[in-house]
Amino acid sequence: MASRHYRGMRDIPTIQEQRNRSPLLSREQAVTEMARLEHEKARLLRELKTWLDNEARTNKRLQQVEQKLATVQAFLFPEIVGETPGSEGHRMPNGQGDIDDQQPRNWKEVRLEY
Repeated sequence: MASRHYRGMRDIPTIQEQRNRSPLLSREQAVTEMARLEHEKARLLRELKTWLDNEARTNKRLQQVEQKLATVQAFLFPEIVGETPGSEGHRMPNGQGDIDDQQPRNWKEVRLEY
């Protein structure tokens, strides 16, 4: 019998694994194996359903975060997306018109009294 090199504890076969690798000798063993495999299949299907539900929920939350991120980016960087609401018509304190009609300014007027 050739010796096998095991990389870790997970590679060492247990008694249960060795028993499951042995050939089926009787009808009772075959029925038991079939029941065990059906149970494992049902468990894996439940696990897959849970994973897919979590994936759908995560995708929905990711879309919401991306929408909020786009809104915040539009507010912070209006020159990339467009003008922010209320940024049109900046007036000089002396009552003149727009500061520069070619380039819109993205700041709000703040009155400061000394």
